[in-house]
Amino acid sequence: MKKNALYEINFATNTITVTKRFLAAASQIGTQEYATMTELRKLQMPITVREIHRTKQETRWGYERMEGFLRHVVDSEHYLADYATVKESCGYMATWGWFKKTFPKYNMLPEMDEHHRILILPADYQEDEDSVQETA
Repeated sequence: MKKNALYEINFATNTITVTKRFLAAASQIGTQEYATMTELRKLQMPITVREIHRTKQETRWGYERMEGFLRHVVDSEHYLADYATVKESCGYMATWGWFKKTFPKYNMLPEMDEHHRILILPADYQEDEDSVQETA
C-alpha cells in the first residue's frame, strides 16, 4: 500500500486494505468516501485496516537535564567544561551528539562511588569482550 493511499485492492490476496482516516470518513453518509466504500463492498472482499509500523523514537534530553547529569559525574568539572564549549559553539544537535557519544550508557542505571557521584566508563568500553578475556 502506498504511503498516502486511502485504500488498496489486492487481488492476489483477495483483500481490501483501508486507512483509519478513510474508514472514519466513510462512516459519514453522503461523503465521497462513503460512496467509495459502498463500491468497495460490492466487490465482496474482506476489508482490513492498515497497520502503522512506527519506529521507536529516542527521547532527547534538554540542556538542563544534561547539565544535571554532568554535575553528578566523577570529574564533573572536566565534562562540564567540554559540554559548555560544545554547547556555545555548535548548537543543540551537536551537543546532544557529543553527550550520547561521551556517555553511551546515559539512560541506564548508573554505578555510584562512595560520594554518590556517577561513575563513568569510557565510551569505547565493551563489557562483553572484557569478561571473555578474564575467563580465558
